[in-house]
Amino acid sequence: MLGKVNPVVSEAAGMACVQVMGLDAAVTVVAQDNRFQLAIMLPWIAYDLLQQLALLTGAARPLEEQAIMRFEADVEALAERAGRNDMVATALTPRIGYDLAGRIARTALEQGRAVIEVARELSGLRDDVLVDLLDPMRMARPYPRPTESE
Repeated sequence: MLGKVNPVVSEAAGMACVQVMGLDAAVTVVAQDNRFQLAIMLPWIAYDLLQQLALLTGAARPLEEQAIMRFEADVEALAERAGRNDMVATALTPRIGYDLAGRIARTALEQGRAVIEVARELSGLRDDVLVDLLDPMRMARPYPRPTESE
């Protein structure tokens, strides 16, 4: 097919990972066979571990060079999709309650509108508050971990 691009690098990385999983299963079984604590299977374990390292190294380099480093996110499209995702309305719940946040989410989904547009109409919250609450990047940040004194 003209213009078709096959994801061979990621497929090869996936195959390498499957092979590593098989080798890991073999190492697990072999490690259980430790007769009289002689460790007669250590060469087999070492060989399989070295194969695993070679496979992962061989798969990781092309994956980085030909896929990861060339990856470009369409930030505008992602932001637009995130804004239309009714799940972001969950962030409004602490401020406006579960029922109203649910109504906003359902309305946005049914009408194919951005959650912030519907929230402006139904929530009574200021625009700057809505922008802050519905910011997907803010939602993606991890919560701070409690300190030992807490």
